[in-house]
Amino acid sequence: MTRSPSETTNSPSPNGQDSSSQGLLSRLWSWINSYGGLSDLRKSNAELSKQNARLAELESKLDIVLQSSDSNLLPTISTDDN
Repeated sequence: MTRSPSETTNSPSPNGQDSSSQGLLSRLWSWINSYGGLSDLRKSNAELSKQNARLAELESKLDIVLQSSDSNLLPTISTDDN
């Protein structure tokens, strides 16, 4: 039985992350901290979720209003003056 290259490759760090993924995690953590940390991001996410729910509700109501106004419109009759 042969092993695939991924099975035989030793990872350079004990937790299986190479230097590029560690750099990515470092940049990600810096970005998170620039927004005040995880707790502030969670609060912001919760607020945005509430706003999205409210927008979806308003969009639904607007669709109902627009559909009812479309059904009340009379078809236009075109006349040719030629």
